[in-house]
Amino acid sequence: MNPQLKLVAEQQSGVFSRQQAIAGGYTPGQIRRRLADGRWVRIRHGQYGERLDLSALPPWEQARQHHRRLVHAVMQSWRAGAIAVSHQSALALHGLPLWGLDLGQVHVTRLDERAGGVIAGVRHHVGQLAPVDLIEADGLVTTTVARGALETACTASFEAAVVIVDAALRQHTITPEELSRLLGVIEYWPGSATARAAVDFGDGRSESVGESRLRVLMHTYGLPTPVPQVEFHDADGLIGRVDYYFPRY
Repeated sequence: MNPQLKLVAEQQSGVFSRQQAIAGGYTPGQIRRRLADGRWVRIRHGQYGERLDLSALPPWEQARQHHRRLVHAVMQSWRAGAIAVSHQSALALHGLPLWGLDLGQVHVTRLDERAGGVIAGVRHHVGQLAPVDLIEADGLVTTTVARGALETACTASFEAAVVIVDAALRQHTITPEELSRLLGVIEYWPGSATARAAVDFGDGRSESVGESRLRVLMHTYGLPTPVPQVEFHDADGLIGRVDYYFPRY
């Protein structure tokens, strides 16, 4: 890829359009040859990227990288201001864990009051987004971490929803007032009961997907509720820190 197109692609998570490639000096024939020999890959109709070697990354991180590129390809295909990245697609841009979530479709929310549904392989949601619910991430207009977490929790299992909420509380500053407002917004959405239960159960002290899932497992089987990340000290100072502490025992 020549330096001009490379600069454009780097600002778009490695994605560039056919028009951008032509503006960068490539002919239609050169584009076809690069797609045919595997130097470039077609991410979406009219949207391309260089072939990536992600073999050194764990499967879940490979999935995130592929989904991020697909999100960028979708957003470049739509009129600016018409849609915002939302749900698990927003979480992918915000860097939250995507365990247990379906990444088969890019999720967006309409900003132009058009109808929702699946359009050209993209899941379009219809919901009222206040200005406070929108932010820029990875150069794209997306829902905030809190809004994206609760949107996704409405469509996920309780276990996956807890993983999302724990990570959102751990990695980002989310106020109780913001959570209360958003719970009011989604009150009558399908799946809102799961989202509310995940918020009630959520704990930002869980430091990984595994710790969040283990908390759910213990809760499901009626085991004692642990206190996460407790430090123990003696007269000489810190002895150590445990992931779970059961004070009763």
